[in-house]
Amino acid sequence: MKVTLNNFRCYKNNTFDFGDNGLILISGVSGQGKTTILLAIYFALFGNGIKVQSYGSSSCAVTLEFEDLVITRTKRPNRLVVNDTYEDEVAQEIINRRFGIAFDVTSYISQNALNSFILMSPTDKLEFIEKFAFKDVDLGKIKEISKKLIYDRHEILNDTISKLELSTNVLNEMEKPEEVKFPYKTKKSIEEVTNNEHIKYKNCNTLLTRHRKKLRILQDQLSAIKVMNATVDGKESILGDLQNKISKIKTEISSISFIGDERLVIYKRHLRYLISTKELTVMKKQYDTDLLKLNQMKIQEFGEYQAQIENIKNTLWIEYTKEELQDLIQETKTTISDLERMVKYIDELAQYEAISDEILTEKREKLERLRLELEEKIQLQNLWKTQKESYTCPSCTKKLRFKDNLLYLLENLPEIDLNTDIDNLQKVINTLKTTLKKLEISIPEEEYKLQRKNKLICEISEIKNNYDELPDIISLKEDLQYLLDYDIKNNELERKLVKVKQCIKNEKFSSSYETFCHSVTAMAGEINRLENNSYAQNMDPECINFDEEQIRHIIVTQEQQKKYLSELTTRLGDYQLEVQNHTEILEKIRGQYIKQYEKIVTEDELISNIEDIDKEILAVEERKEVIENTLSIIEKYKIYSEKITEYDNWTQKVSELKTQELEQRDLYAAATLLKEKILEAESIYISSIVDSINIHASVYLEHFFPDNPMSVQLQSFKYTKKNVKPQISAIIHYKDMECDLNTLSGGELSRVILAYTLALAEIFNSPLLLLDECTASLDETSASNVFETIKEHFNNKMCIVIGHQMVAGMFDHVISL
Repeated sequence: MKVTLNNFRCYKNNTFDFGDNGLILISGVSGQGKTTILLAIYFALFGNGIKVQSYGSSSCAVTLEFEDLVITRTKRPNRLVVNDTYEDEVAQEIINRRFGIAFDVTSYISQNALNSFILMSPTDKLEFIEKFAFKDVDLGKIKEISKKLIYDRHEILNDTISKLELSTNVLNEMEKPEEVKFPYKTKKSIEEVTNNEHIKYKNCNTLLTRHRKKLRILQDQLSAIKVMNATVDGKESILGDLQNKISKIKTEISSISFIGDERLVIYKRHLRYLISTKELTVMKKQYDTDLLKLNQMKIQEFGEYQAQIENIKNTLWIEYTKEELQDLIQETKTTISDLERMVKYIDELAQYEAISDEILTEKREKLERLRLELEEKIQLQNLWKTQKESYTCPSCTKKLRFKDNLLYLLENLPEIDLNTDIDNLQKVINTLKTTLKKLEISIPEEEYKLQRKNKLICEISEIKNNYDELPDIISLKEDLQYLLDYDIKNNELERKLVKVKQCIKNEKFSSSYETFCHSVTAMAGEINRLENNSYAQNMDPECINFDEEQIRHIIVTQEQQKKYLSELTTRLGDYQLEVQNHTEILEKIRGQYIKQYEKIVTEDELISNIEDIDKEILAVEERKEVIENTLSIIEKYKIYSEKITEYDNWTQKVSELKTQELEQRDLYAAATLLKEKILEAESIYISSIVDSINIHASVYLEHFFPDNPMSVQLQSFKYTKKNVKPQISAIIHYKDMECDLNTLSGGELSRVILAYTLALAEIFNSPLLLLDECTASLDETSASNVFETIKEHFNNKMCIVIGHQMVAGMFDHVISL
């Protein structure tokens, strides 16, 4: 066997030849890469390994030549090739068939034996054995199928039992129906008989419908003839009454003596003339009185206007003249404005109270002082940098400096302490710059504020110098308001004076005077109209002989006659219209009846026809009742047939379900038995494998513990008080006592681990063993005994061992690193 490592951990490009078989030792001091070789072999076989690339390399490769296999596995790219033919999954399957899929448990003991079979938990041991015991059989799937079969059989059984219980309950609740016989003994089918009866029943209904329709028409016709006769009798009675009323009205109209509308108008006109003549005399007297009263009102209102003018002149601009008032108002406003400005200046001046020439001078001095300090600090910083970048001439101790690839002599360079905290110096410079910036901003602002303060003081002094004594601003405002009110009042009086003079000039007096004047003028026009009335020249000769009272009596009498004549004429027209309407209604009623019933018949004829139809209806209803009874019996027979059929169906269904229940119980019992047989077979096979492991391991334990024999037995079941639990537990008897793995020493435990690993390797016929310091905790004699046993039982197989201070003579081949 050969293994070639390229960029695999500590190996750049190394090849190791282990021969064809035998016991091979890899020896060397710690840290030389012994374990790396085994990791490389394991990596080539199964690709396991994290951070296996050499330092500075991103990829690695391992080539393993074992018997007829040449395996090459690379990382980045991840690739597997076997015999230059098979790749990746196919190649891995070839490797798994040769070395097994649990190589790390059956053939590889790493340092600390982390994957050892004996150190697994009981459950993990059982899973490991099941995995390899049934590797060609999907036992889990078989169990799942068995479980599902039991579940399905149980569900079907429960379903069948439920259906049986339901069907039995339904059958128990049902009663066997009482027998009903068919009403006819005939060879025809039930459907034909039923259809015939339905046809008879339908024909009866058709006849009844026709007769009832005819009866309804005759009854309607009888009602209509009765209504028509009653209506005609009523209308004819009304027409007789109306004719009598018309005759009486015509007699009354012929007895009325009315002179006519034209003569009545003449009498009314003459009456108006008589009334107007009497009113004209009264109106003339009233006109003379009103005209005198109007002149008196005019004189009185003129005097009132003169009095108003005198009153206004006596009160207008008495306290101040108009010009004096305007000057005084302007002067007061100016004074108030000065006082308000002074108050505003004083309030603003309070804001600048903290500003003075002394404070401003101090800030200017501080600004200059900080500027000088900043220049010193910057100069110190520059000197520090220069001195830091300077060099001392080895021959003359002059200070030199490189700049632009030229060497300059630094003369008169003062010496400073290079241990100066340059970071703190930079912070001081930054602080000084910030303070200077604030001062440079604040000083101009305060200079402006000081200038403004001085200006405000001058303004306040100037205002105070304009007055001997500063007046009270509130009193001044009250005086100003009084002057303004006085000005408004007198301006209003001036406008009123102009208005009064204008009224006198235009003779515009009060509204009562104007209204009374219009009334007098209208009266004069009415007098003129009455005096010029044309009726006096065209007076009717007949009316001249009547006085006012006689004319009034004639007009009232004729008005009454006219009104009564109009009422009689209206009533006569209404009665004649009613006669016409009732006559038309009678003709319309007779016409509608003839249109609907073709002719007018007597009530007796209609009553006789109705009685004949009633007899026919009664006969048809008797036939219909007989048919209904027959159909009812047929319907009961159908219901009986359905119920007896349903009863028989449920009886048959219960019988069938009982048979199905027995069949399903047998199937469920068979499925349960199948599961038990599968578990029994599994238990037997696992027990045989466990026994095989115990037998093979006992051979190695006898050789590894020659002085104090150790017995380790794997049991496939754990017996508890309640049940038997399937798991692989180890029972250890050593030095006449029962113990467990935790009580063994390191050397004892390592020999037990090795014994069971060798047993598994022998059972699974592993072609390769990798043992990494598996005897590190053993003495030289025990280790020699172990390797002699391995050599004896694995003589024709490859076994690679890593160890320290081992006797090289017992190994077939030794590789020293």
